[in-house]
Amino acid sequence: MNKFKIANWAKYQHYKNRRPPWIKLYSKLLRKYEFLCLQDDSKLLLMLLWLFASTVESDDPEIPSDKNYLKSVLPINAKIDLQPLVNSGFIEMIADCLQDDSNLPQTRRTETETETETETETETETEKDLTAKERSGVYSDDFERFWGAYPRKVGKGGAFSSWKKIKPVNGIVEKIITAVRNQAKSDQWKKDSGQFIPNPQTWLNQRRWEDEPVSAKSKDPYRRCTCGRTAQPSGLCIMCETKQVQEKLQTA
Repeated sequence: MNKFKIANWAKYQHYKNRRPPWIKLYSKLLRKYEFLCLQDDSKLLLMLLWLFASTVESDDPEIPSDKNYLKSVLPINAKIDLQPLVNSGFIEMIADCLQDDSNLPQTRRTETETETETETETETETEKDLTAKERSGVYSDDFERFWGAYPRKVGKGGAFSSWKKIKPVNGIVEKIITAVRNQAKSDQWKKDSGQFIPNPQTWLNQRRWEDEPVSAKSKDPYRRCTCGRTAQPSGLCIMCETKQVQEKLQTA
């Protein structure tokens, strides 16, 4: 059975004793981009999962992802869909177990095996490199380039899972990194010390590197008066324009 964990649970919900009568709910959640993008049903489901996780006797609880089980332990009538919470980085799916190589069938090779057969069964250099890195827990070089460019360093494991699903080739890698660097200069990403920068996993899942760049005209389609207010066709705001007319009348 597959299970999942609440992202950053130990960081935000740490208690001396488990099964607390309450959980911590941080007000900055109201400004979190990924939370604001969720549908109301997903927001409710997330909070119920937080409450349920607090009842599990573990500092990092693992919860079965079976929908029938979740319906039996959560007071919810709506359809249970975990995928939006996975995509937004609020929960992390984990495998039921890892295969032990010692339990896998072993194929004996004879000394007379030909060189041709060996070459046929050999992985390509790229496949070897990726497999070795995944086994050792090391991220791929292309992903490390993306991670180094992305300004918000959270959920690296989840982001790498999304990266592997994209299977980016060289051309797409460069496009992704260029998009990250351009969007990092935008007003939205700079606002409130980067509060509205999406989690990297969310950004990858939504293919945000395909977003069209925001032009200067679309950011501020109105002309501005020297005082900062919206300008009239004359180049001045209503107040400055009125003041100018009054001054002319006084000197006339």
